[in-house]
Formats: sequence, structure tokens, C-alpha cells
Amino acid sequence: MQSGDFATHLRRMRRTYAKRQASLVRALAGATDVLDVQSDPSGMHLCCDLRGGIGVSDAEISARATEQGLCVRALSSHAVLPDPPDALLLGYAAFDEATLGRASEALVTVLRDLAKSR
Repeated sequence: MQSGDFATHLRRMRRTYAKRQASLVRALAGATDVLDVQSDPSGMHLCCDLRGGIGVSDAEISARATEQGLCVRALSSHAVLPDPPDALLLGYAAFDEATLGRASEALVTVLRDLAKSR
């Protein structure tokens, strides 16, 4: 830490994560009918609210996404509230921009398929 290497690493990772987050937000920009995607000033994941008209719980979406090879967490599974919000936790830190783009397309397909089935 005294050498400054840790601070350099942190700066590099902040830039990397910011680029990955921006890539994820861009990839999901066409899905505003099913997801409310907002940038966050920091972090390694996004919390995306489900649009009210989708009619599917976040837990159901998470299960269907898992079937498609995606790892999408339901916010409600982390909540202790009696009526938790429906939202998805989308991690981006471990993936490059191309992978995030492909995963976003697959997630949007899952969301729209589930919405149509309701």
C-alpha cells in the first residue's frame, strides 16, 4: 500500500467497472418496456426495477434466466420486508462488454417471453 500500487489498482478497477456498467446499461436500453435500468455512480452490479405491467415476479424471472444459463438474482430473495420490491440484481464486474451484450439480449428475451405468457 505504501508503494501506491493498491491505489493504482483501485483507479484501474473503477474505470473498468464504469465501462462495463455503461456497456450493460446501453445493452439494456431497448428494454425499457420491461426494465427500469438506471446507472449507478459506483459498484459492481445494477439493481433494475421491473416495469409494473410485466406481471411476473423477480423470483420467477431469476429461475427462468437460470434455465437459460444466466445468473440473475431476484432482489426479493435478499429482502426481509413482508412485501419486497420486484427487481433484478445484475452483476457486471466479472464480464467483458461482449459477454454483457449477449447476456442482456438473452435476459430481454426471457423477460418478453414471460410477459407475453401472462
